[in-house]
Amino acid sequence: MQQFTYTVTKIENHEIIESGLYKFIRHPGYLGQLIIFLGISTSLSNWLSVIFMIIPVSVGYIYRIKVEERFMKEQMGQKYENYQKKTKRLIPMIYYNKKHPSRLHLLNKMKKSI
Repeated sequence: MQQFTYTVTKIENHEIIESGLYKFIRHPGYLGQLIIFLGISTSLSNWLSVIFMIIPVSVGYIYRIKVEERFMKEQMGQKYENYQKKTKRLIPMIYYNKKHPSRLHLLNKMKKSI
């Protein structure tokens, strides 16, 4: 995470990392933090703690991701757009279907491997 900053800032010689988890998802750090918050809140054995921890944190991360991705498109252009086409935001192999917003669909690749 050498390129992480607390504010969205231009970094000299910024490169898109496409190895490791970044090969599948664009924001593995945020996914990890969401999993940690989910674990902490469920360990309290109180569903209200899950709601009051996960919802605000998720809203914050979703906003941050949108800001970051807009900034990366402005800075890196087509290179970042190509990277977006090859990866998912947070959850690998699952995407949001705009025609059927209530459904999550596994990618065809995963269906073929089963």
